[in-house]
Amino acid sequence: MVVKAYVLLETEPTLTQEVVEEVRRVEGVKTAESVTGPYDIIVTIEVATIDDIASVLRQIRSASGINKTTTLIRLR
Repeated sequence: MVVKAYVLLETEPTLTQEVVEEVRRVEGVKTAESVTGPYDIIVTIEVATIDDIASVLRQIRSASGINKTTTLIRLR
């Protein structure tokens, strides 16, 4: 079974595209797309276990230019 999560990112306005490119290289990230609205990027994560999400999130959060993250884990 695949565990899926969505991560909403707020970034420094001038660094959004660089963050998208960096986050796309993280293993477990399936998509990273810039959007309009209160968040700048939506990331889709797919991993084998719930524990793997924490590892992916640590890597995402280490990207330069991220101000805030909000994580939503799919229930079913």
